[in-house]
Amino acid sequence: MESQAIVIRILGSQRGKLIVLDKINGMIELIITKLHYIHIGYQIEYELSNVKGSTTNLNYYKITQTPDNLITKNIFFFHHLFELFYYFVPIGSCTEYLFVFLEELYKYNIIHTLLSDDHKRYFLIKFFYLLGIHYEEQEDATLERLLSTIASIPIDRFHNKNLDLSERIKIDFWLQLCIDSHPANKLFVTKNIFLKN
Repeated sequence: MESQAIVIRILGSQRGKLIVLDKINGMIELIITKLHYIHIGYQIEYELSNVKGSTTNLNYYKITQTPDNLITKNIFFFHHLFELFYYFVPIGSCTEYLFVFLEELYKYNIIHTLLSDDHKRYFLIKFFYLLGIHYEEQEDATLERLLSTIASIPIDRFHNKNLDLSERIKIDFWLQLCIDSHPANKLFVTKNIFLKN
């Protein structure tokens, strides 16, 4: 039976490991012999051959989607987003809603090739909410309502939402707190450029 996944990280060069977000099995490691045509962000279909815990040998794979245009136009944001997936989503966790979230992002690219900073904020808020990470500011119930509202907006309707400057500042501060809450945040390569292109 074929499985679907999105490549989150590549470890090794010739024979190496792929860290993928599988539609059914969540975040898993795949052992692959040749990495020639696989890149971060590619969606693949594959057959498993040898399952050992959360590490699996790939028997066969094919690339089903390459979001090159989306990633090229928003390269720093996507480097950061995939880095967040790698660090915040544990290996072996089942996260079908995160797979659907990334698929929606790819579908959104068909209409909009360049993401605005507000769209980047939206995707990061949605990401942290899907993971259940709510770094709440005790004194600011307005911010919590705003974040909750934004997280509940479907991806195809977010373009109608305009954030004002004070909302952007509060959201940026909240996002940075979420990112800084990870114990390995000092390892993040893209930590300081999460809203830049």
